[in-house]
Amino acid sequence: VLSRHCIRTSCRQPVSRVGPSRTMLNGQRAGLRYTYTQASGNRVRILRPALFCSGFTLIAFGAASISVYERRSRGIADGTASRILSSIFLGVCGTVTVLVKLGGDSAQRIVRWFIYDPLVNRGSLRLLSVAFGHAGYLHLLANALTLFVLVRSAAGIGVPPENSFACVFTGVAWASFWGINMPLRLLASARGHFLRGIANRISAPVMGVSAGLLSLVGTISMYDNHRYLFFFVIPMSLKQITYTMVAFDVIGVCGLWPAWLRIAHSCHLGGILCGLLLANGLGPTVEKYQLHTVNWWRRISIGRK
Repeated sequence: VLSRHCIRTSCRQPVSRVGPSRTMLNGQRAGLRYTYTQASGNRVRILRPALFCSGFTLIAFGAASISVYERRSRGIADGTASRILSSIFLGVCGTVTVLVKLGGDSAQRIVRWFIYDPLVNRGSLRLLSVAFGHAGYLHLLANALTLFVLVRSAAGIGVPPENSFACVFTGVAWASFWGINMPLRLLASARGHFLRGIANRISAPVMGVSAGLLSLVGTISMYDNHRYLFFFVIPMSLKQITYTMVAFDVIGVCGLWPAWLRIAHSCHLGGILCGLLLANGLGPTVEKYQLHTVNWWRRISIGRK
């Protein structure tokens, strides 16, 4: 998930700041400015995104359980399902990235659907659509490789690919809520340079599926003890990767990393939190919910026959 950038046609422009104000993604170079205290206190919503994320979580894991039941009843292997789902998802991501890079007025309209800005975008659907938007080909390639590795690792410990993708998209939605909306509401009346700096960094627009991937990392790290190449170089377990990313993003939220990294650290933390909750406290609840969903679907299927 990248943040603090402004997309104009096919190139990124830096976000200009005037004191506590910020710039909205727009076709113009300057864009629209909102002061943080005014926008965060009056405009950042909590209830609607929370209801949307809760409803989507139920739909995502319910649909995943039905898909697993139907697929296995037809004898389709997990590996085949994983390749199909990954190809569809990455195909949509690649199409969006290419269209944005082509530039023009159509790129501006497309880009606004795949960027979440809590101070500008009013639709909760953008909590999900950010997963399909990427800042460039390198960003897309890194997330694609990570997705393939994680889905395959989850399948190795018995997690169907449908559940992996449900975890990813649920993590994307809740990451924006826990990493942007909730902190901005808590910091709406913040005073002091340090807290206002945190709020200004959190309020920047975000895009990408990195938070969802970190949610999947947090989920399977509780069960997978294998070692992986962190950043394709350092051998680490998923638990060590999770702790490392938490430390890295906490430092980033405090503003101690250089601005050119353009990483939405707060969303990463929200994704990891969602994954850990799914693995620990909510794991048995999700399993029971999926079991009841499959039984309900089986009764419907028998009734149709």
